Amino acid sequence: METEQYVRQTLLNGLHGRGSHVNPANVCGDLNWRLVAELPNGIQHSIWQIVNHMILLARILFSVA
Repeated sequence: METEQYVRQTLLNGLHGRGSHVNPANVCGDLNWRLVAELPNGIQHSIWQIVNHMILLARILFSVA
């Protein structure tokens, strides 16, 4: 398997919870809209911002495939 293909497959597996500690859908599934927008003290990004960065990265990585 080519390095680029391997990296993409690894990232895709992680997004689906394969080979990672938890499935992202299980972690984020029960959050409400108020909670995800909160920015706790000492934390640079809200859950909303982090998840959207993950979505953007996935779109960039997999649009090239």
